[in-house]
Amino acid sequence: MERLDAGVREITNLSGLEHCTSLTFLGISQNHISDISPLTNLTYLDFGDNKLSNVSPLANLTTLYLHDNQISDISAVANLTNLTKLDLSSNPITDVSPLANLPSLAELYLGNNQLTDISDISSLTTLLLSNNQISDVSSLAKLTSLKELWLQNNQISDISPPIMRILFYNIIYILKI
Repeated sequence: MERLDAGVREITNLSGLEHCTSLTFLGISQNHISDISPLTNLTYLDFGDNKLSNVSPLANLTTLYLHDNQISDISAVANLTNLTKLDLSSNPITDVSPLANLPSLAELYLGNNQLTDISDISSLTTLLLSNNQISDVSSLAKLTSLKELWLQNNQISDISPPIMRILFYNIIYILKI
């Protein structure tokens, strides 16, 4: 078995999945799981809306959905250098510096967290930062490949021409600031 979608099943533990050595795609959103240690060979993991608070490194992952969990420390994500898409929305995250060295990351979803500083974010095409506590967006000017940017419901006060000119130059789609 290579693919398993077991979302919304009231699952509480993943014991036995360590024997599914060919499993690369796992969708287990909206369950009650807090331990992902049995997972090793995945490239895609949808673990949204569970009870996870600790992210264990899963080296092969390219897509990781961890929205609606209880994750505050994302330092383990720094080891997932193959990630191209990461969704950490709706967690109590305050620090995104562990994401600074993810060379393949293109899409990053960080809405509904507790972010104030986003200066460590780089090299993205899609960035969702809605519903945080961000006031300074000047560091986003270095995101020359950015195509989508969502910033609504933040505390942004400076949208002076130099900052916005750089941002708008490459952005195709932007929601309310």
